[in-house]
Amino acid sequence: MKKIIQILSIALMLAGVSASAQVTSTISTGNWNTAGNWSNGVPGDGATATINNSMTLNTDLSIKTGNYTVTDLGEIIDPAGGTNYSIDVSNSGILDVSGNVLIGGNLLVRNSPQFTVRGCDTMTVQGNVTFSQTSTVTVESCAVLFIDGDMD
Repeated sequence: MKKIIQILSIALMLAGVSASAQVTSTISTGNWNTAGNWSNGVPGDGATATINNSMTLNTDLSIKTGNYTVTDLGEIIDPAGGTNYSIDVSNSGILDVSGNVLIGGNLLVRNSPQFTVRGCDTMTVQGNVTFSQTSTVTVESCAVLFIDGDMD
């Protein structure tokens, strides 16, 4: 009986963790890492993030278990002349691009995530792109994935 109570306690704690996953969306244009530009703080891994504004990328993004959506109104821009930031989508992470995205670094899509460029929107990667290990990659009709570096 004691083991059953312990197992139930652990299950309830884990359920509480998954139920409290961060859901946030942009509320203004600005730097990615500025908490005031987001409805519920800067998204961390595991978050559901919706990008409705123009966001300046000022950090590498790691999307391992989260769901990040760039809407038709949104964009992610890594401006020239500074650090080249990268996006790493892996495991059960999802990156769904319906707006425009420009990164100066690399795009890694690996270990079974989902990556989609929709509609007539564009994602530009000035670094290298790696698709590997059963990744789901979709570039819809009229959408553009421009790779300035190498693709593997």
